[in-house]
Amino acid sequence: MRRFDNSMRKRYRPKRLAIVATAALAISVILQLFIPPYLGMSNDGSYDTVLQDVGLVELKTNERDRYFNYYVRTYGISTQVNPPDTTPWPLRAVVRLAISLDMLMTRDAIFDMRSLAVLYTLAYLLVSFLLVESLLSRISIYSEGVAISVVCVLVLGDTSIVTRLASLYTQPLEWILFIGIVDAVTALARKGGGGLGSLALFVQVCLLMALNRYAALAGLVFSLIYWRMMGLKLDAPIKIVHALMAVSLSVLSVVMTMNMLNTQTIYQKYDQMTRGVLFEASNPEKALANFGIEPRFSILTDTYSDQSFPIAEMDIPALEDGFFDRYTTKDVAVYYLSHPTAMWGLFDVGVHNAFSSRPSYSGNFEKSVGLPARAKSPFPALWSTFKEQVAPKTVGSVFIILMIVVLLRRKKSGANEGWVALNRSLMLVVWVFPAVELGTVLVMSGDSELIREGFLMGVGIDVLVLTFLTEILHRTKIISDEKG
Repeated sequence: MRRFDNSMRKRYRPKRLAIVATAALAISVILQLFIPPYLGMSNDGSYDTVLQDVGLVELKTNERDRYFNYYVRTYGISTQVNPPDTTPWPLRAVVRLAISLDMLMTRDAIFDMRSLAVLYTLAYLLVSFLLVESLLSRISIYSEGVAISVVCVLVLGDTSIVTRLASLYTQPLEWILFIGIVDAVTALARKGGGGLGSLALFVQVCLLMALNRYAALAGLVFSLIYWRMMGLKLDAPIKIVHALMAVSLSVLSVVMTMNMLNTQTIYQKYDQMTRGVLFEASNPEKALANFGIEPRFSILTDTYSDQSFPIAEMDIPALEDGFFDRYTTKDVAVYYLSHPTAMWGLFDVGVHNAFSSRPSYSGNFEKSVGLPARAKSPFPALWSTFKEQVAPKTVGSVFIILMIVVLLRRKKSGANEGWVALNRSLMLVVWVFPAVELGTVLVMSGDSELIREGFLMGVGIDVLVLTFLTEILHRTKIISDEKG
């Protein structure tokens, strides 16, 4: 291996290898989404409002197979649109663009989900290329670069991720924006605050907040990056721009947070207590006493808002008086701050869920393929299978990986201490964000929405693991057997 690396040393180019890896990723995506049998994600019920918002209608579908069982690839294009406009506008914009392109190409009234998948795929390949290139730039040995490229293709091309590109969920856009944010922060760390990285970061954070209500605090989190850049020796105009972006993100984050609090549904508020506070409480009666709620309500412990027992409706007077009126989101947040073990336990549940990236309720195949309802694609699913069946799914394991990455990115001999510290601090902000978003979900609705809203934490773990493996190879030279 050492002889091979020595012969290839002068030929190692991170960009070239990243192009090869991206080409392999493109082949994987094409095979899954554009070659029969076509793969995608079934409707879990959240498609309904999206279809109304973008002017699509379901074609003749068996009512039993309308949800969960099979991937539906085609929809009718309605000429009369009366949208409720409840779908996040970035998703509406992308889907409507896909509909326009589909109509331009086919000139019929049938929308094919592959048109949307094409748009997502192009954006996904671009941000993935930049991510892979940034990882490979940390490595100087050819064999290690090849190894990281292979792992990147396995992770980024996993069917748990790719099938979402052919869906009407917000998750594909969230994933693309998150990788784009990682790319932008990496560019900032490389160029020391110059270039288009700061603008790209600002735009993508704003889009992510508009797309995911639980990402409302993203503005405050990523504003830290701009404040950190203010400490660099930059031209005054650049510092002013950074200051404006930091303030704008902070203000927008506060506005989005207030909107999130004001639009909390009665169902989310119910789960906030029963699937959050009471879910992790060893003594439910004592936990309720912190909010001035009578012990008799402990019968609700661990129940979901959509259960018909022990209660049938969320807004009945029995709950309005003495239960719902006794706590707010602020009260719940203060409770978790004063009971950190409860928050840690709930967070551990969230992280455990984040490792399961293939929802058991969702089918990947069209019904015409002839497979059983909710059938999953077995390939390529090596990474998602490893996460679900082998990886330690705990907060502690993720924290240890993060700390190892931080330690491995320490100063090397001859390296500039300031730039190493800058790179490390900026990337740390990136890794903190998925945890903040997950914490927001848990505080707002307990564990009731983790199946859908724990996605960002899951993909954050994916990128963290890729960074971890890159740093391990970079420091230890395990494959090349060279001394670092």
